[in-house]
Amino acid sequence: MYYRPGPWASWRSVTHPLADAPHPCHTMSINQRETAMRKIEIAMNEAITASKEWRLDNTEVINEGNVSVVKLYGKTIAEVGDTFIKLYDGGYRSATTKSRLNAILNVHGCNFDGVFQKKGEWFFHDSYRSIDLPFENGMEVS
Repeated sequence: MYYRPGPWASWRSVTHPLADAPHPCHTMSINQRETAMRKIEIAMNEAITASKEWRLDNTEVINEGNVSVVKLYGKTIAEVGDTFIKLYDGGYRSATTKSRLNAILNVHGCNFDGVFQKKGEWFFHDSYRSIDLPFENGMEVS
């Protein structure tokens, strides 16, 4: 499976190293849609999956017990546990923050959940219930 970058990403296609992961929701996502994911986001997700400490440029993964805390510019944007993901904007509702959150949701979430912006406001698409919810810091996805 190859990930084709969107207009905001690198022009190179990248083979996703987690394409054969045992996580059923991840496998469903890989098989049913292509998602642009930057190399830094692939490395971030590998660190979360392996529960390893990791840092590159502006993105960092810290492990606190069974929870991987993802930071962007030193601000928490996600907490990934075995059965949940908590989402934050880190104080900046930027395209980079959205991209990191969606990369996390694509690999560690389920279905086709995602964060998007409409008329300057952030929303979370809950694919299980087929609804769009206003994005709130600390919202939990199970």
